[in-house]
Amino acid sequence: MYGFGWYKSPQTSWDEHHGHGEAYFTFVYGANIAEVEVDTETGKVDVLNFVSCHDVGKAINRNSVLGQFYGGVAMGLGYGLMEEFDFEDSIPKQLNFDEYLIPTSMDVPNIIPIIVENEDAAGPFGAKSIGEPSNELAAPAIINAIYNATGKRIYEIPATLERVLLGHKLTRKGERSSAKKEEVLADSCKIRPERK
Repeated sequence: MYGFGWYKSPQTSWDEHHGHGEAYFTFVYGANIAEVEVDTETGKVDVLNFVSCHDVGKAINRNSVLGQFYGGVAMGLGYGLMEEFDFEDSIPKQLNFDEYLIPTSMDVPNIIPIIVENEDAAGPFGAKSIGEPSNELAAPAIINAIYNATGKRIYEIPATLERVLLGHKLTRKGERSSAKKEEVLADSCKIRPERK
């Protein structure tokens, strides 16, 4: 048995120069809810439960759609709470995973996925997008849940301990200790000329 087909999306009329027109041939809709627990003494945020609801058009492969939900929430969790990437003089400050944190399976909360199916005539087999939307809504849901729990509005992500507790980011002066250890190790491994 053999199947072959293709899909060409409808034309859009977006004018990049003037910034108007029809940018997309269809729109996706979704809503996320995060239940968080905030330690008001340390600023630590734990996401306990997460509801992710998206209109995917037609869910052609249900397990694939659910995988996008789970992966998007995990990525959004990192974006909203952990992943900080700073530059100083055009050089990244986080050079290692000891400072650039990403979520692990232990950080991901209980996720309740809700698939809404409203077939879209413009999409292939009635499907819409789900990859990016599942990620984009997660961080704002977490930030709003922190506000509902503490009454403090976070205006910059990630919502680190300092931003949640103090309302601003702490800055470090000097090098991190692991960078100093790397320099000592690198120096000890250099080949030295023989002494005469």
